[in-house]
Amino acid sequence: MITVDIFADGGLNSIGGYGSFKVSERGDNRFLGFSMNYVPLPLAQTSNEAEYYIQLYALDKLFRTIGQNTEVAEDFALFLHSDSQLVVNQTAGLWSVHADNLKVLRADLLAILNIFGSWEITWVQRSVMRALFGH
Repeated sequence: MITVDIFADGGLNSIGGYGSFKVSERGDNRFLGFSMNYVPLPLAQTSNEAEYYIQLYALDKLFRTIGQNTEVAEDFALFLHSDSQLVVNQTAGLWSVHADNLKVLRADLLAILNIFGSWEITWVQRSVMRALFGH
């Protein structure tokens, strides 16, 4: 298994939605690692939507990086990290999703996550994201 950490943080400001992410492989023989800061997320109308959209953006980038090959994707164990308790707990199935807009985003997120061999999502403190991305 190729173990990958994904840190993703979305937000909203006066201009609109934005997000940052960092993807890095664990271990000594790393070949995979990339990040993007302040990615515009024009469809995000709320901070929660921005959190979902940046997770989707990061996963899409990872999937494209491995050539959109589902057989290769099955060899990946993903560890997602987010400072949004809502997104973490909804994605993990611990909290129900009431808002229709978030139901769609959660379904999209689960669809791409389930392409990979395994995944886990955990909450991290806001200070972790601030240290990584500066916002």
